[in-house]
Amino acid sequence: MAQLLAQRQGYQEETVGEMQRLKELQTSIRSLERELKERRTAVGGSHGQQQKSAALDRKIKTWQGRLEQANKKYSQQLAENSSLRETIDHLKAERKVRTAASRTAISLKYPHCDPRGGRFCQKWPNR
Repeated sequence: MAQLLAQRQGYQEETVGEMQRLKELQTSIRSLERELKERRTAVGGSHGQQQKSAALDRKIKTWQGRLEQANKKYSQQLAENSSLRETIDHLKAERKVRTAASRTAISLKYPHCDPRGGRFCQKWPNR
């Protein structure tokens, strides 16, 4: 019986030691979990990194789409400007021809006026 009591006492002491070791391990685990959580928060975690990467990819695609649209509009505007420039050049040439014809007609009708237009002599008929 003394032997069983001694054995019981040994087990109780061993249990107390193991309980204390368990508390230390739990404290250590909590500390490491806290540190892991802080590091994941700082880094964003593996899932956080994937989200950041996916968000960055979406932004890149969005900006590429906007750039393509802007380039398309720019090309269309260049084509329209070229067409308008041709029309303007044609109209300028036409105006030059009409002005020359008008000056010729005036100089034939009124030979006493300046052919360059603008300066008229005293013989200009009054209206």
